[in-house]
Amino acid sequence: MFFKDLSYYEYHLSSPVKQILNVGWLDKDHGFETGELGSEFHSKLSSIIVGNSRFDASFNRIRGIHPCSLCGERDITVSNTERQKTLGMSEILVPDINGNSYFASPSMIYHYVVTHRYLPPKSFIEAVMNVDLSMKFLAEDIFDNLLGART
Repeated sequence: MFFKDLSYYEYHLSSPVKQILNVGWLDKDHGFETGELGSEFHSKLSSIIVGNSRFDASFNRIRGIHPCSLCGERDITVSNTERQKTLGMSEILVPDINGNSYFASPSMIYHYVVTHRYLPPKSFIEAVMNVDLSMKFLAEDIFDNLLGART
């Protein structure tokens, strides 16, 4: 599934959610910016995806595994000392640096960044690096609240 970076989120919805911007919805038929981000960004993005007892960025979980839309690889995991997550089974929600809106990405974004050198927009990079993993953050609840506010 392809969505242009920084477009409004509308995956499986009848109208867009203007408080959520898409980042990292890549496919092989659309080009994308590339570059090196370094291990600090990789580590922080991995920590966001894996989460902890207070911080859970995952939402729109699916039962199957969506393979990489660029190379077809599947069964890709990220982990920390406590948890492991399989990529391609959910999306992640990342708060922007102002706390007013969010970025939605497939969890596979980690693989896109590390393996395919995808360079997300600067605003997303800043948001990832700004995330406080000790705060209470439940993406599924935030997403549901944003959808409810539209009706």
